[in-house]
Amino acid sequence: MQQPPAPVSHIVFPRYDKDAPTELKPIARFEALRRLMGECQALRQRLDRENVAELIRWIAGIDCYALTFSSLDEAAELVAATVNA
Repeated sequence: MQQPPAPVSHIVFPRYDKDAPTELKPIARFEALRRLMGECQALRQRLDRENVAELIRWIAGIDCYALTFSSLDEAAELVAATVNA
């Protein structure tokens, strides 16, 4: 039996940098939306005023973060601790 999708509660934008400390920093929702839209290669529907308003309502309840990491283990621990807080 297939389960319904879980709601999105967190968005994390990871970036590996071998020389950087592993850090998880909150980012503004408008910045997260900008990053998401910058990665969209194809949208199923045209972006109009109503669709943009829906995206803004959707992201309003989501915690957004930038994750810079040099250690995958530390990054996984940070994300798990944040999501489970």
